Amino acid sequence: MSFISVIGGIVMMLAVFGGANYYVGRRLYRWMCVIPTGESAFLHISIPVSVGVYVAIVLLMVLGFARSMLPVPATVKNALGWVGSYGMGVFIYLFLYFLAADVLMLLGRLFRLVPSPVPPVGRFGAGLAVVLLTVATVGYGMYHAGQIKHVAYEVYLDGLEESAGAKRIKCGMPGWVYLDGLEESARPSEACVKVSLGGVAQGDVELEDVATNEMKIVMISDLHLGALDSEERLAGIVDEINGLEPDLVCMVGDIFDNDYEAIRDPDEAARLLGNIAATYGVYACLGNHDAGETLGEMEKFLERSGIQLLNDEYVVIDGRFILAGRLDSSPIGGFGDMNRTEFARVMEGAPQTLPIVVMDHNPANIGEYGSEVDLVLCGHTHRGQIFPGSLFTRLMYVVDYGHYQKDDESPHVIVSSGVGTWGMPMRVGTDCEIVSVTLRHGSPDVK
Repeated sequence: MSFISVIGGIVMMLAVFGGANYYVGRRLYRWMCVIPTGESAFLHISIPVSVGVYVAIVLLMVLGFARSMLPVPATVKNALGWVGSYGMGVFIYLFLYFLAADVLMLLGRLFRLVPSPVPPVGRFGAGLAVVLLTVATVGYGMYHAGQIKHVAYEVYLDGLEESAGAKRIKCGMPGWVYLDGLEESARPSEACVKVSLGGVAQGDVELEDVATNEMKIVMISDLHLGALDSEERLAGIVDEINGLEPDLVCMVGDIFDNDYEAIRDPDEAARLLGNIAATYGVYACLGNHDAGETLGEMEKFLERSGIQLLNDEYVVIDGRFILAGRLDSSPIGGFGDMNRTEFARVMEGAPQTLPIVVMDHNPANIGEYGSEVDLVLCGHTHRGQIFPGSLFTRLMYVVDYGHYQKDDESPHVIVSSGVGTWGMPMRVGTDCEIVSVTLRHGSPDVK
């Protein structure tokens, strides 16, 4: 992309943003000027004062979104983030509802349902409806962002071998306890026996043979640690993941929100993530927000959390399939001396007979994978996060959410809407979700 095109894009974006703010500011001023204060009297507002206040709020919103680049203390960054995040959500819905109100007023005048010019009481009622709808939508979006949805897929892969026969026990405690190397002769897959374990009270203990031709992957993306409300929700997310009893956990990028220093309590966040329990571990790839000047701290954080990062690397899981993690194609601030390489180079030396699962944050990259790959896990899009964002992501991506397979020779693709939020801590028309993908042996199919 040339320098001129970048400058042109920035100028166009600023023009659109400035025009939208002028429209919202003007509509708010006109509405406040018809707020009745008495008989035949309306609220008087100074134009210079109202313009100054509105411009100050807009500047704070912009600084809030650019806070990771500002040389200011963390407390100031957090305050700017709060103003920017909530302010942008309010602005978007004020714009949409004012626009809808103007369109309805125009249609009403055209069909002679509304007098022309619109009387003050009509303008006041329309403005009040816009403000109330905005408050209700933003309030709902804030609440809904705290609700986590579970989404499940089944993907059938040729070549997925039966596991080596690991065992797990359940001894009156939450979840399962996995014992490496626990061997046993052929036996029914479910049983209940009485045993005595050191530190565990005697009682009925379930012993399950998990030798199986399936593998449960729990996938999350777009956690955005450091964003507003991200740390408050982390314990609940970890509990939800563990409740699904995963064999493997994949974190598909944007674990952070550009700035590691934005995390208020990184030690507690690392402790919580370290509590994720999965038979074959927790793996991650980097997203576009997992980059920049604090990349080193991000990598150390993941190591403390027991999360293995795959930077254009692969591992073999239980001798059954290959898991590869890709560097994001457009990191904000760069990955230091790391650069995304061709997939063929990533897979040099890999076993040729095993299925391949790829973690690649951005679904814009799915065209890089052909019949050699069985499944691609992505995030990034948030599915637009708030309406009408989903309308735009559908236009921007071949697949912005859910399952997709171009043809029988192409890999399955699963795109998550993310477990967290970026910018505005709101969800309208989309969900924060945790995805479980059950891999089964058999002919390629999905349910």
